[in-house]
Amino acid sequence: MDLCQYVKQLWELYMSCDNEEAASQLLDAMDETITIIGTGKHEFYESREEFVKAFGMETPERAEIEFHIQSIWAREVKLGDDASMVYGELHVTGRGRQAKIGVDMDTRYSMILCRKEGKWKVTHIHQSLPYREQQEGEYYPKTLLDQVEEANKRAEQMEKLARIDQMTGLLNHHFFYKESQRLLEQKKTGYCMTIDLDDFKQINDSYGHQEGDAVLQEVGRMIRQAAGPGSVAGRTGGDEFALFCTDLASDAGACAIGEEILRQTDCRIRERKGVFPGVSIGISRIREGESLKEAFRRADIMLYQVKRQGKHGYRFYE
Repeated sequence: MDLCQYVKQLWELYMSCDNEEAASQLLDAMDETITIIGTGKHEFYESREEFVKAFGMETPERAEIEFHIQSIWAREVKLGDDASMVYGELHVTGRGRQAKIGVDMDTRYSMILCRKEGKWKVTHIHQSLPYREQQEGEYYPKTLLDQVEEANKRAEQMEKLARIDQMTGLLNHHFFYKESQRLLEQKKTGYCMTIDLDDFKQINDSYGHQEGDAVLQEVGRMIRQAAGPGSVAGRTGGDEFALFCTDLASDAGACAIGEEILRQTDCRIRERKGVFPGVSIGISRIREGESLKEAFRRADIMLYQVKRQGKHGYRFYE
């Protein structure tokens, strides 16, 4: 008897056993003491009687789905004159007749068949589903963990992109003030600085937006270099920047940062032969119990005084 062909016929019977005749033929092929290990966590049966009971509970759900075996192969290994193991794979698809149900499943299987009283009976069935996340060459399915790690990295990258101004690499408007508030709650004091480029529109109008973008990027680098530790730097508008600095020993330390930004700006103006804007800076110290918003408002007052008095300089709110 061709047991490989016989096993393929049994699978066809199983996939169509909402038909009573097919179900009867399938059960007749099973030994009473058959053991079955299915793909479901609950699918472990130690007799034909157990399987029949579970199969009866499964029948209403199966009746809703029309199954098709897309491909199947089988190999036989003889275990003796009256026993063989047949193993292989089958690809099954199914579509709900009414409900929106879809099945697409690759299954590996092995069956042990024994000849009893001249008739071949199935005494053991074992099914398994390939683990889709397991990569070629892997002996343990690490891929899902890799995917989780990759998802976490992407989430971190997305969070970073949401925080950072892409032009300058500084914090954007929202996260600058959020991070400054967090730092203020820790340190209870600090210095607020608002920085505005002088006549930046003329750079764009005269030399193009590409040159204007290069200026913004350079200003971002200057501010990061001047700020030092315990500081938060951000781009708060088109050509507007801000700093919140803690860990400064005195007002003179805050003024020194403003002077350093002006010094670096003067260097760029000389290097680029004037194709670089000046900067106006306003500085204020956080008063005890004062809000961040109020302190930055006073820094803005100083900045506009610098603008009115000729630009390119800094003023400290006394």
